[in-house]
Amino acid sequence: MKIVQGALYCKGYGPGGLTGTFGQGTKGAIAEMQMNMGLSKADGVVTPKVFKALLNMDSYILLSGASEKVRSIQQWLNNKFNHRENFYLMPCDGQYSRDTQKSLVYAIQYEEGLDDSIANGNFGPTTQRLIPVLGIGSKDEKNSFVHLFQAALIFNGYNVPFDGIYSESVRSKVMDFQSFVKLKQSGIADFQTWSSLLVSTGDPNRKGVACDSITQITSDRAESLKRAGYKIVGRYLTNAPGSTLNKKIQPGELETILKSGLNVFPIYQTYGGEATYFNKEQGKKDALAAYKAAKEYRFKNNTVIYFAVDYDAYGNDLNNNIIPHFEGINEIMNGFLGSTYKIGIYAPRNVCTSVSKKGLAFASFVSGMSTGFSGNLGYSLPYNWAFDQISTITVGSGSGMIQIDNDICSGLDNGVNTINEVSSENKKFFDQIDVLYETAEKYAQMQSDLNNGVEKTQLANELVAQYLRKDNYKGWKWVPTAGQIDPIYREWADKALGEDLVNGIVDPKSKTVIGTQHLMATYNAIIYSGGYSQTLRDFAGWTGDLLTTIQDMKLHAQEFNSPYDAATKIIGNMYQFSLDDLFSDVDAINLANKTSVGANAQPLNIVIRDYYSNNEFMNRFTQFVNNRFDGSLDKIFSEAEYYLNTNLDPVVVPIRLAFKKAFDVEDYSEEIGKITAQAFRDVIKKKMRSE
Repeated sequence: MKIVQGALYCKGYGPGGLTGTFGQGTKGAIAEMQMNMGLSKADGVVTPKVFKALLNMDSYILLSGASEKVRSIQQWLNNKFNHRENFYLMPCDGQYSRDTQKSLVYAIQYEEGLDDSIANGNFGPTTQRLIPVLGIGSKDEKNSFVHLFQAALIFNGYNVPFDGIYSESVRSKVMDFQSFVKLKQSGIADFQTWSSLLVSTGDPNRKGVACDSITQITSDRAESLKRAGYKIVGRYLTNAPGSTLNKKIQPGELETILKSGLNVFPIYQTYGGEATYFNKEQGKKDALAAYKAAKEYRFKNNTVIYFAVDYDAYGNDLNNNIIPHFEGINEIMNGFLGSTYKIGIYAPRNVCTSVSKKGLAFASFVSGMSTGFSGNLGYSLPYNWAFDQISTITVGSGSGMIQIDNDICSGLDNGVNTINEVSSENKKFFDQIDVLYETAEKYAQMQSDLNNGVEKTQLANELVAQYLRKDNYKGWKWVPTAGQIDPIYREWADKALGEDLVNGIVDPKSKTVIGTQHLMATYNAIIYSGGYSQTLRDFAGWTGDLLTTIQDMKLHAQEFNSPYDAATKIIGNMYQFSLDDLFSDVDAINLANKTSVGANAQPLNIVIRDYYSNNEFMNRFTQFVNNRFDGSLDKIFSEAEYYLNTNLDPVVVPIRLAFKKAFDVEDYSEEIGKITAQAFRDVIKKKMRSE
């Protein structure tokens, strides 16, 4: 009796003390709880089922923000089926949950005529076989199937009457639900509609147009998938460390998939099979690894990458592990890496919904096959579902045979049907800069003064830039501007590279070869952590080239109609300020803006590959004006003219003097400086208009 009375207190009812005696206070408290349970017989008697209800954590009071309508259905179910042996008193808190869902299936089984030795709360073969078809005009008389179907709709978020009548308003909501889960919009409560309301797989025999697989898609397997009606296939970006299972996309596989006419979507999973794997720092690591792999496979910007949570995550796991993990993914993917790819989640229903509602995932890939997961049972399909994994099947035969997970597709994400083309001219350089960056990262990790990954990335970028400018941009002229070239890293890099360095990037549009030494010297000066000023950075790039333009204007004056004519024709075109020099000056600032420093530092090898492979260079001059001159053409002129002419600025004057001496530029008039600045602005303006 003290256990009963103590439990009543824990439930929020007052039995009149822990007396150990069943008095009127205890009887009244039990009767009140029975009323809240929905029982018509609230007699204050502690039956075994009431005792069981006292000893769990269920609430029989409407929770804040929960549904009064759901609570009334919970109470109705308790009252109607409490007499059945296997039906236990469910919570009446207004929340659709695992217990509520199982109780609903028990009720369906009882109405189908199953006895207590068979009814088990699972939507199994017998229950499926006996499920009735309902439509307009159906009403509850001898059974309660319409009530139960209406309850299933309400639990899934569709507001219909709970009156046992299949009305036109019910039919309309059924069609809405069928549209949402991609069933035929018949408005009839058929088997597939019941199934989609009651279990996370829906009808597991339903054929989808999407699938995912851990098996390489060969041309024969692609043909099998197409013959079976599939249009989209999901494949993995990486393998799990230490695993012997080779499930990642194989060389040339994407080309095979796309050539066959199939679309593809990428999945990122290493382990992710228990709560301890997930945390914010791991999320950051996963984002970088997924990003790098997706770029190497040449997935285009805005492709959705699905990050896997492949286990039954509970409520505490969500708050303590999963959500922080996806916060880390977002911090890197949407902040650090500039929203290049969209973030998706592969997980049970509740995990997908919880993460997505916090704005941490664009689309959900639902692991619907795990029908018993606590995150699936008692939860409706996420509002942003893109794929719903419902069964594992085998299609094809012989060399075309492949086992797949059969997925229903909502149309939110249809995968991609193209990937970025890679310029064969630049592939070797991209491969080399990957080696250089990985070596720099290892070297940076050894530096005792590094406190975090951001500092490591920033130092690694500087080391790579130093190495790439090493032969022509070194010595006393460049130490103040871009720093000393680290001799130890240079030895490491030479050994790791093991071959001659490619010293040029072929511009994919103009086919101009951009000298990487000039490009990286300018870039190095911009990001150099020891750099003295913006002025020095500019003189290391476009301003220094304007000084050489002035020199060439004088040397070749007889070839032009006027100083302005000379400047506009020289800048970015001939002599010392050639087109590849202009590209270097512009691209260096754009690359530096993307790699940045401090909290936003990004790996140079990834950024440079993106820039020249993903058509980002196509609007390079617009980016340049936005990144360096706040989008203002007037500011180009004013700052260039200031750098070339001012005699009052104590920073600019000595830097200009040093660069004039370094480039053998003779003195010039203020008018020539002004004309050169105007010409620079006009050349950039013309380049912008042609983009």
